[in-house]
Amino acid sequence: MKLPITAWVVMMHHQEAGTFAPAFPTLDEAEEFSNAMRATNEGFAVAEPVPMVPANPVHSRDSVPRYLPTFDKLEGLLDY
Repeated sequence: MKLPITAWVVMMHHQEAGTFAPAFPTLDEAEEFSNAMRATNEGFAVAEPVPMVPANPVHSRDSVPRYLPTFDKLEGLLDY
């Protein structure tokens, strides 16, 4: 099964600013942005655009599709 590309992501990292990844609807827009970031900013590591595709759902034991864990299963794990 071939999954459709839903967006193009440009991953970027700066030692002080951190890591972020803006998404664009087309490859042309993503390439234009990544090239402009490389040309105008120093200190940024800018990757080539990467396609974003939807993930397949994970089925739990009760056969309900889950994309994120539910809070009832996380209860007690986040106690500090």
